[in-house]
Amino acid sequence: MAPANIFLALLDSASIAHDVARLEALKASAKKDVTQAPSSSAGEWRHEIPYGAQTAPEPEPEAPPPPPPTETVGAGWLLERCRALDSAVGAAELACGCVDAAKKDDASMQQALMELLGFGDKALELMGELCEKKAAVAAVDARDIRAIATASGVAACAEINQ
Repeated sequence: MAPANIFLALLDSASIAHDVARLEALKASAKKDVTQAPSSSAGEWRHEIPYGAQTAPEPEPEAPPPPPPTETVGAGWLLERCRALDSAVGAAELACGCVDAAKKDDASMQQALMELLGFGDKALELMGELCEKKAAVAAVDARDIRAIATASGVAACAEINQ
């Protein structure tokens, strides 16, 4: 072997030995880190964070908006709806008639409401509301309608006059 080649061979083996020594030192250091996990200043053990855990968590979905407040069907509600019709019959009489109609089957209720309220736009709108809330309207007590009508000065149902 030529002296230059021997020198290069020695140089390669020396650099390889240096690299191997460095690799062994890194391995020993890694084993030391695993066996003695560093702790935080508060004395808690730190653990490795899995890949991808450093990303921000997904935001929580927004809660759906609350449902619109529903009006409670009662004597006052029914009287207000009937007052809006501006009928010559009177709001209290119409409200009592609506309660009576709501206690009938669907077809009879619709027929009674048409005879009572008429066929105007406001009347048809009220009929739709009353049919949707039939059970609640049927539960309204005519005495409550009369009491509210009397207190507010509205002509009440025919039974008040008796």
